[in-house]
Amino acid sequence: LTSNKSVTAAESGTVFPVSVGSAFNIALPTPEVGLYYSFVCVADTGTGDVSVVATTDGSTEANLILVNLNEAALGPVFTASQSKITFDGSEGGNIGSALHFWCIGTSNPAWYCEAYTSVANQLDTGTA
Repeated sequence: LTSNKSVTAAESGTVFPVSVGSAFNIALPTPEVGLYYSFVCVADTGTGDVSVVATTDGSTEANLILVNLNEAALGPVFTASQSKITFDGSEGGNIGSALHFWCIGTSNPAWYCEAYTSVANQLDTGTA
């Protein structure tokens, strides 16, 4: 992926290659238990941030993510009620970083995310 994308329920199970260069957003669909998506950074050529955003309806951002963030030297950190996880383009070294999302409910938390990176501060979380 290199530009804005709204993921659909029909794409559940897809592993999306992500190129961090220019800034863009990837919107998760309306929560439906059992949906699963992966986003793996395969290129890091710029300073733009790429965010995966939880939505209530495919477009309205909402704090629906429980994150298990695994960063180098920090170990796992659990953060609840987040609306997005961002590949931080200004940090560099995003190649190989991965976000795995499972839909586990229809209200907070609707999405469980395992986030992996080999460089500290490479992945950021945020709220709506």
